[in-house]
Amino acid sequence: MSKTTQSAKSTPFAVEDAKPILENLSANAESLHKLWKQIPEETVTTIANEPVIHRALKQTLDFLNEVPDQTAATQIYLTEILAAQNFHDLTGQFVQRILQTIETIERGNSTIVGRYSGQQRNSNQTE
Repeated sequence: MSKTTQSAKSTPFAVEDAKPILENLSANAESLHKLWKQIPEETVTTIANEPVIHRALKQTLDFLNEVPDQTAATQIYLTEILAAQNFHDLTGQFVQRILQTIETIERGNSTIVGRYSGQQRNSNQTE
């Protein structure tokens, strides 16, 4: 099996396998974000007085907030990759059929030329 054929067959499975991973990542990020948002106000005030911890908390919350949008965008890209792969596969099949048709025509032409050449030889020999 050629690498192109193998790739065409494995791409849809890889895309399908990635979907639950992305969904899980998104759900876990949302859950963790909600949990962090439940920190008591006095703890938030204490953290605000510690610049490094405050910055880490803010970056963590921002990251967790962005994960669902990023995983959704990744899902869209995977769908586009799958569509492109399907188009590529169809194009490959079309090209393969054209090549098979050309080969059939070439074989037919060779047969016709061979018969014609044979007839020409026979007619030249009888003369």
